[in-house]
Amino acid sequence: LAEMREDLRAHISWHYGPAAWEEIVRIEAEQRKQQRELVYKKQEFIDNCINWSVGILAFFAGSGILFIIVYFLGARQGKW
Repeated sequence: LAEMREDLRAHISWHYGPAAWEEIVRIEAEQRKQQRELVYKKQEFIDNCINWSVGILAFFAGSGILFIIVYFLGARQGKW
């Protein structure tokens, strides 16, 4: 793979000049950076969805437990 890349670099530098190869390397670096950012944003979105789901589930579980406690306390005191 390294040999093929070197052949490609030599070919592009020979036909289009060294600046063309530097431009290709710069474009590759930008694409790698964009790909890393995309993967990071996707993982961040997944993490946020999980966090919100757990938070909402905890809220409803806590609300349900509080309701049951209040109901049994009221029933024990004869309020309903």
